[in-house]
Amino acid sequence: MHSDVDRILALVTEKTGYPATVSFDPDMSLHSKMQSASVSSPVHVIFLNPKFSETSNYLVANQCAMLLIKWADPKRIPDFSYKSADLQSTGPGD
Repeated sequence: MHSDVDRILALVTEKTGYPATVSFDPDMSLHSKMQSASVSSPVHVIFLNPKFSETSNYLVANQCAMLLIKWADPKRIPDFSYKSADLQSTGPGD
């Protein structure tokens, strides 16, 4: 990782109170994804697809930015997890 990315990871830790780590996931179909920390899982994890390692600095910085935005005002930013019931259609135009 570039030293600037290390500083961004440290900023996430400082602003949220939870450490941020990076992990590679070769089975992932996305470029990257993140798991925000919680009381039950007290670490932010940024997952990277190793196929896109040439852009890993950008991907990590981008995921850190999303964490910083979310944790700046957690009530304003939705939790991007959902249950299968949330995916069911309620009718035309929903």
